[in-house]
Amino acid sequence: MGFLAGATKRIRFATSVMIAPYRNPIITAKMLSSLDVLSNGRVIVGLGVGWMKEEFESLQAPPFEDRARSPTSISKPLENFGQATSIFQWQVL
Repeated sequence: MGFLAGATKRIRFATSVMIAPYRNPIITAKMLSSLDVLSNGRVIVGLGVGWMKEEFESLQAPPFEDRARSPTSISKPLENFGQATSIFQWQVL
């Protein structure tokens, strides 16, 4: 995606829905903010909390019951990176 972001001017880049509790919030924020800078703000991110308890157990993710807190754990670092780059715009659907 990073290569395509640098090689194109108009297309937007979208992730599938990322399940927040499965990801390291700092690494995810850095990855997305770098892609956003390379694409000049053309990244669309889907972020979810997950629904299948067995997946949480298999991946040794934080407890299934705490999953609602996970989007905040990624969105806060993203906001911090976004303030540094002044590119991020948030839209909650």
